[in-house]
Amino acid sequence: MLDCDGVMGVPSTFMEQYNPSQFEIVGITKTWFGAASKTYPKQSQVDPDGTKTTVSKLNDGAAIKVAKPPAGKTYYKVGGDIFVQKYPRILIRRREAAS
Repeated sequence: MLDCDGVMGVPSTFMEQYNPSQFEIVGITKTWFGAASKTYPKQSQVDPDGTKTTVSKLNDGAAIKVAKPPAGKTYYKVGGDIFVQKYPRILIRRREAAS
């Protein structure tokens, strides 16, 4: 992580080793309470076993549009589009070294 000058997304386990003098936390890819930057209409969640449920889960975290449903994984349908939701990431930036 020392060679990145921009914002990077790291897993929540990063917090076990977080050093505030080295990194600044600038955000998280998970939202709550209607703070999403993009809002999707109701989605159809399709579980690995084929069970379908109407949900709004794409509105609380990062999602990626994919060309085809992933085999053996949960995915979401919005109209004719297919999405997968990604694990939350903590957004951090390296602090400038003191001179």
